[in-house]
Amino acid sequence: MVGRGFWVNMSNPKVIVFMLAFMPQFIRPDQQQLPQYLILAVTMVAIDLAVMWGGFAVVAQPLTRLSHSPRGQKILNLIFGSLFVLVALLMIFAIH
Repeated sequence: MVGRGFWVNMSNPKVIVFMLAFMPQFIRPDQQQLPQYLILAVTMVAIDLAVMWGGFAVVAQPLTRLSHSPRGQKILNLIFGSLFVLVALLMIFAIH
């Protein structure tokens, strides 16, 4: 399962573009690069694990119960649709 996830992410062009845009600004060319990349990799994995296991796992159980009924699905659609609209509005106002 981990290997499959690794290869899905490695073949995802969005991940590659993100890493190419994100990583260089934290790497100092005048210092050894391998330790810098290792620190970044460990930091990203630690944050990802904390968010996935600590955040999403706590929220997943109640949302799973909601998704099994038509009423619950409508509630979830309303919640997540509202969040997408909110993010869009925040992006619009952040530009100005």
